[in-house]
Order: sequence, then structure tokens, then C-alpha cells
Amino acid sequence: MMRHLVAAVVWGWAACAYPAAFDGSFLIDNAQSRIVAKLEEKGERLMGTIEFVGQGRINLVGTINNNTARGSATSKDGTGEFEARIDGDTLSLTISQKEGPNQKAARLPLLFQRAGSHAKNGAGDARLVGHWSYQNLIVSGNASFASEEHIVFRADGSYVYGKGAATAGASDWSYDGGQDRDREHGFWRAENRVLFVSDGRGWTRVGTYGMTDDGAAMRITYDGGGKKLWSRVRER
Repeated sequence: MMRHLVAAVVWGWAACAYPAAFDGSFLIDNAQSRIVAKLEEKGERLMGTIEFVGQGRINLVGTINNNTARGSATSKDGTGEFEARIDGDTLSLTISQKEGPNQKAARLPLLFQRAGSHAKNGAGDARLVGHWSYQNLIVSGNASFASEEHIVFRADGSYVYGKGAATAGASDWSYDGGQDRDREHGFWRAENRVLFVSDGRGWTRVGTYGMTDDGAAMRITYDGGGKKLWSRVRER
């Protein structure tokens, strides 16, 4: 169902460029999900399906303009739009829908690899892959505020970011906030210790990073100013 598929966010990175061609089958196949896109070009028209194995199907109908395509995306549970771009054996595709009856506003970026392709899937620096946490503590007088942020870099080139619990208090008051539910999804890549992120419409440089020898801590120096020390979260 489209409104439940936003969590299935995936992205990759292709190193080679070939003539644009949407025709064919494209795959996302990892520990989190298996998604199959089957596309067919008919002149300037593009038709196809995205099969979320075990979850549902989305039908695509659109218009091709060179190596990009746009059109409508429909499923039994909602309607929306899609934008796609082909780069060699890599298909980046974003599905979006507006809020309406029985559906929430959502945006789902996906990146597929052409079936049978041997292109390397990944985002450039395997050391970044994992769950990272940043914790911040501010103390002023008898008041204090503690917050945390989380980011997960996946091996397929996607990432998920969100804020964790936040607490604050003083001698006569307290606050306990829960985790945010509007998490940020997108794509990441790293080149020469420089981190980039994308929402599917272009890449933005985040800053430079360094990591301890054991991979337990990472410091990001942000281009916009400031530094953060992130700690790797060991999953149980």
C-alpha cells in the first residue's frame, strides 16, 4: 500500500555511464526489502510497474524526456506522481503523493540497479555504513537540556535521519519529548572524506568527516559551520 511504503527507502551509486534506456527490469534486493521495477518505453511514453514483494504494486504511466521521465503513479490505495532518471544501469525514481482522502502526503525516493548488472552498488565508503548517534547537553544555571539525533547510513546508499528523545528541566519544571516521526530520508555518498546527501533532485555537500581507527566515532565538520561527534550504535 503506497501510504505504508515510505519506510522502504533505498539508494545506490553507479560509477559508469551508458546510453539512457528505461526498458527492462530493475531491482532493489537487500536485507530490508525486495522491490522490482519493470519498465517499457513506447516512443516518448513510459509504462511500467513497481512490485513491492509481499506488500503491493504501483503502476506508472509517464512521458520520457532524454534520460528523465515524469508521470502518474497509482495503486489500489492511492494516487500520486513519479519522477525518474536513468544513468547507465542505475534508475533513480521518486514517488510522491499529496494529502487527500484516505491517504497522507508522502515522498518515497528509490534507487534500482538494472537486473543482471555487475555495477558496484554502494556509496563510496563502507566505514560509514551503520547506525550513528549524536548527543548534545546544554546547561544554563540550574536548567539543562539534553537531545539526541540518529542517522543510519545503509550499504545501498540510502540514509534515514531523525531526532531521538529530548529532555529538559530545572528545579521547578521538566520536559520530556518523544522521538520525531517526520524523519528525513534520502541518499548519501562519500568521496575523499567529503559527505554528500541528496533528496533525489541533486547532490548537496554536507562537509568533511574523519573517523577513529576502530570505527567507533566519527566527526563531521559541516560546511555551514560547526562540528558534531557521532558515535556508532552497536545493534543488539
